[in-house]
Amino acid sequence: MAFEFHKDLTGDELHIPKDHTHGLTAIKIITGDYDLLTTDETVVIDGSLNTVDVTLLLNPVAGRMYDLKCKDSTNTVNILRNGKTIDGDASDFNLIEDESIRIKYDGTGWQIL
Repeated sequence: MAFEFHKDLTGDELHIPKDHTHGLTAIKIITGDYDLLTTDETVVIDGSLNTVDVTLLLNPVAGRMYDLKCKDSTNTVNILRNGKTIDGDASDFNLIEDESIRIKYDGTGWQIL
């Protein structure tokens, strides 16, 4: 395996595989109920065919972040908080068409950024 050599903020060398994507992941498009994964980052939700429930992680680590976008809200698109609060609110919420949010877990609840 080939490596690239970089330095971190302290000047120490880092050896990173050349095929490393630096944390980039593909955009996931969903059309049905979906439980977010730790590997997800950006999810586009299409509610044109049916109501879609997207469930946030049950036990996220602090700093976990998702970008969520509603492509079509012909039917309801719900974001289910899975027992955590969202901006201090203990209610699930809906996304409307063309609405997008970035949501990040702060260790106790989700914050919309």
